[in-house]
Parts: sequence; structure tokens; C-alpha cells
Amino acid sequence: MANRRGPALTTLPENIHPDQRLTIEQACLLRGCGRSKFYADEKAGLLKIRIERTAGMVRVRAGDLIDAMNEGFA
Repeated sequence: MANRRGPALTTLPENIHPDQRLTIEQACLLRGCGRSKFYADEKAGLLKIRIERTAGMVRVRAGDLIDAMNEGFA
């Protein structure tokens, strides 16, 4: 089944600004994991970033995720 969200929300942009908000799909692509692993690591406290949850949208600040990955937490 094709993803209905479209390529802009499910692929990584060429350049990522630290303040840019990534969809959960983009965050998983950047991190190299699936959604289940992403959420499991968040729940276990291994992924120490703020996940913004609003009316049907989940976003992660790119700079926070990159910092966590550089520190070895992601």
C-alpha cells in the first residue's frame, strides 16, 4: 500500500536545519530504525528528546534528534 502522506513528509530533505520539525517517518529514516523501535526507545528513556504531539501530528525537532544521535543515545 502506498503511503498517503506524500514524499515531502516521508523522505528526508536535502538540507536539515536544527529547528526544523521532522515527521516521525523522517526521524526514523534519519535514525535508521522503525517506528516501533523509536517509540520503544522513547518509552524506555533511551531517546531523550521532546516529541511534539498535536492534533493528529507527531513532530521531532531535528536538532534535538541529531544531538541525541551524536551523544550516542539514539
